[in-house]
Amino acid sequence: YASNGQGGMATSAMQPSPKKPGPPSHASQHHLDHHFPNPFNASTTIEYYLASDSDVEFEIFDMLSRSVRKIRISNQRQGHHQLRFDGRDKFRRALPSGIYLYQMTVGGYVETGKMVLLR
Repeated sequence: YASNGQGGMATSAMQPSPKKPGPPSHASQHHLDHHFPNPFNASTTIEYYLASDSDVEFEIFDMLSRSVRKIRISNQRQGHHQLRFDGRDKFRRALPSGIYLYQMTVGGYVETGKMVLLR
């Protein structure tokens, strides 16, 4: 947390705050919107926006930077989309409780978010 100089507090960039889904301020850019619920137990939904028809890859990492799952989506249309992540690794085993990073890659664009899994 950081003080805003007027007695209020602002959250750090380490804790992304939910925002309304919608195109980013510059609609020519791909963008992660948010995910919900967070923390999650059985599954979480990641919302994102594509500025153009694209192939998309999501990769989930544990806190030791190990890749635990990759999800590839081919030929996805421009616009808003949702991805449901079921909290399982590439072998379909339930992941343990913990903090995980998810990374969206579209062409040369990469954006990362953080989620908490509670079993």
